[in-house]
Amino acid sequence: MKRILFSVLAVTLFACSPTPKPLTGITEKAEVTNLSAGGDKDEHGCLAAAGYTWSVLKNDCIRAFEQHKLMPTEQEGISVLAAFFLFNADETKAELFLPNEKKGTVLQRSGTEGNYVWKKDDLELFSRKGYVLKKSGKTIFHGQ
Repeated sequence: MKRILFSVLAVTLFACSPTPKPLTGITEKAEVTNLSAGGDKDEHGCLAAAGYTWSVLKNDCIRAFEQHKLMPTEQEGISVLAAFFLFNADETKAELFLPNEKKGTVLQRSGTEGNYVWKKDDLELFSRKGYVLKKSGKTIFHGQ
């Protein structure tokens, strides 16, 4: 009985399915392009859509938001944009990633142990109860 029911069901399904028609009139092959998931890569191969940016100090693509975090001292409106930084292996340089900047800025260490300051132009990063970033002598970011 089961065998008969199965046979009837199979015949019904095959009888109702449309018969595939042969493809005619197609003379060109479709061109397939390679698209990377998540967007374009930058000149270093970093996938910005996945949060990656090029680090000069690491010589690699990194996620800046996974580094040391600095919060702004003055919060305008409800949108708060953080800054991030990292050090090279011997901490003689720091790379700073500021909001709305596409590339990091490399700061050079000066001073004596315990009083190090990483500087470039009018930017100064130093440790005082967490890290502090000053621009033109004014504190603009602080961290823990």
